[in-house]
Amino acid sequence: MSEENISQRNQFELAKHANAVKRFENLEKLKLIDRLETLQKIKKSNDRLEIKKFMFQLQQRMFDAPDQSKTNFREYAQRSVEKLKRDSKLSRSPDSRQTTAAEKPTEIKEIEVKPFKV
Repeated sequence: MSEENISQRNQFELAKHANAVKRFENLEKLKLIDRLETLQKIKKSNDRLEIKKFMFQLQQRMFDAPDQSKTNFREYAQRSVEKLKRDSKLSRSPDSRQTTAAEKPTEIKEIEVKPFKV
C-alpha cells in the first residue's frame, strides 16, 4: 500500500512539475509578445517622428523661400484643390467633364523646389 502511495505522490509531483514548466513557458511567451509590441510601438513613434520632421522641414523650406515661389506654391495648391473639387463634381456626370475640359485651357507655372537639408 505504501508503494501505491509513493507512485501516486510521484505522479502528483510530476504533474506539478509539468504544470510549472507550462506556466514558465507561457510566461516567457507573454514576455516575448510584450517585447514585440513594445518594439512595434517604438517603430511607429519613430515613423511619426520622421513624418513630423519631414513636415517641419517642408514648412521651413516654404517659409525660407522667396516670396515669388510662395505665391506660385499657393496658387498651385489652390488650383489643385479647385481641380480636385471640380473633378469630384464632374465624376458624377461624365458629359459635363468633356465640355469643361474643352472650355478651359490649362496653364502651367513653374515651382521652385529646393533640396532638403538633413
